[in-house]
Amino acid sequence: MWTTPDLFRVVSVALAAVFGAVLVRDHREEPSARATLALLVAASGHMLVHMLEKNAGLALATHLCALLGAAVPFAFWNLTRVHFDDEPRLRPIHWLLGAVLVATRYTGWRVAEGFMPTSSDALRVFWGVVPRLFGIAFVVHALINVYVGARSDLVLPRLRLRFSVLGVVGTYVLIELTTQAFFAGRPHMDAAEDLHGYAGGLLLLGIGVVAFRLQPELLRPARPLAEPPPARDPRIVDRLRELIEGERVYRQEGLTVAGLAQRLGIQEARLRQIINAQLGFKNFNAFLHQYRIGDARRALADPAQRHRSVAEIAYDVGYASLGPFNRAFKELTGSTPTEFRASPESKRLAESGIGEIQPLKQGDG
Repeated sequence: MWTTPDLFRVVSVALAAVFGAVLVRDHREEPSARATLALLVAASGHMLVHMLEKNAGLALATHLCALLGAAVPFAFWNLTRVHFDDEPRLRPIHWLLGAVLVATRYTGWRVAEGFMPTSSDALRVFWGVVPRLFGIAFVVHALINVYVGARSDLVLPRLRLRFSVLGVVGTYVLIELTTQAFFAGRPHMDAAEDLHGYAGGLLLLGIGVVAFRLQPELLRPARPLAEPPPARDPRIVDRLRELIEGERVYRQEGLTVAGLAQRLGIQEARLRQIINAQLGFKNFNAFLHQYRIGDARRALADPAQRHRSVAEIAYDVGYASLGPFNRAFKELTGSTPTEFRASPESKRLAESGIGEIQPLKQGDG
């Protein structure tokens, strides 16, 4: 017979199914919609497995839900990357770590439920704690990325979303995993699972209500504007141009949106809006990279600066270390700084004078 927590679990999965159906219907081509759907499927398996464990006749469904549930931390981690990284890429190492996470969490569940008996107390402790700690590591890493990325995010609706829906989801998942690790094998575990059933239903209800009201640009990838809209305040853009082209403020190491806004004498949110809506950048770091790498290309192509090392040039244009400079340079030019310096393009650049600071987009002032 179903208990009240079981009913909440069923309601949670039903809400997830409705939300998932809408995503498939309206946004099936969007990467963030697919990532959201993956998290909903994984969370649904996690919500159902405890209820299905009571029914021995549904062993296959129970194991399938356990496998899906084991993927929740990875699905959440991936969702934060897709939502908040402008160019999210899952590398082979990410898939490998995800597979290890699912395998260890599923094995831990099998040991805990007696599907994989072991006579060693040490092994029981290992499979009871380590897989959960592995899951916690994924969630913590995701939350750190969400928090750190907020410093340079220029899309205000997405910036607010960082600290609302996904912040709540991440905290919930983290608390749930920690609770499981603490109560595993103890008399209070059933009570913790019941509380989980209630909390899961309320959480998915809240996510569904908020998600249906999200602005379209949060699900759809950014599309370049054919022509930027006119500036709402030309004086601010003129002053920004002066700081960038005249004072080369982008060379300041550790420059932040807040610091630049203070130099301009405007609110930080206002500057984020201007750089995003008027200049077309979704990320403050990408805004800085454009000018820093342009400056670096000019220096690398300059025959008079051949004696300077790549590291010296990187520090001179505003980078605190060589790694971020090399990554940004390759992303924007397709080659490493050393390759660029030795390339025919570098020679042409020196001869033509190209590589000066690029002006802000026409129409901004």
